[in-house]
Amino acid sequence: MNLTRVISKYFKERGSGIDCSVSIVREDGIVLYTNLQKKYRSQSIGALAAGVWQAATALNSTIDMTTSDVLDFRLSFDQSDEGVYLLGFNFNSNNYLVCALYSETVNPAKLKMNIRNIKTSLVSFLSTYNQKETHTNSDYLFNNITDEEMDRLFEYGGA
Repeated sequence: MNLTRVISKYFKERGSGIDCSVSIVREDGIVLYTNLQKKYRSQSIGALAAGVWQAATALNSTIDMTTSDVLDFRLSFDQSDEGVYLLGFNFNSNNYLVCALYSETVNPAKLKMNIRNIKTSLVSFLSTYNQKETHTNSDYLFNNITDEEMDRLFEYGGA
């Protein structure tokens, strides 16, 4: 499964009801999806978002936490109308971030709620998509190869 394509499919089906920049970032800073027009900026944003998330996680580990799952947290660096909002999620034992950058926002609480909804529905979409994707023998290049044929394939044919 190509996760980048699946995430892009999710956002195509969902539509563009988001009035901010949204990126889906791997834990190592690689951007899997972005709605930014300038793609070169997305790589910088991905690396910075992953770095700030890791730094916040490390800082948070210095205090006694009642919850052990850091993905239950959110990171927000903002004023009332502009800022950065990060949410973590886990899929197939890997951590990812939903990174939202917004400015000139009239209702930031609604925007943050929409980003949380995106995270929830994206995780659900990925789980559903992952369950639907099954491989059958017809997916393989060679079907029904016998042991004898495999032996003949690798036997020495020289004189």
